[in-house]
Amino acid sequence: MKAIDLDKTICLRYCHYYKPNKNEELECFGFTIIERLINKGIEIYFKDFQHKADSIIDEELIQTICAICPFSQEDCDFFVKKTDAKPCGGLSLLGYLIDSHSISIKDIKDVI
Repeated sequence: MKAIDLDKTICLRYCHYYKPNKNEELECFGFTIIERLINKGIEIYFKDFQHKADSIIDEELIQTICAICPFSQEDCDFFVKKTDAKPCGGLSLLGYLIDSHSISIKDIKDVI
């Protein structure tokens, strides 16, 4: 499998908070999970999805990912349920992948 630039593939494509010209060394926990899934050999399909991510991200996914994400308590408006806050790119992509049956919540739990 050829190397993937995950910043461009995940962050630029799916994250409302990503700023490509800003030197960001930190990534969301969803990004880390996707990287681990790829390293485990699970094929991740990076495509555009037809519906909004926040409509398919369920409570189990939020509790699995967000509850242990280093950004969740202080820096994540989505997790603390602030009005109109969007999920991070990693969480969005994981929601899409679960919704399309490309991965399961068990796959995610296996790499945490």
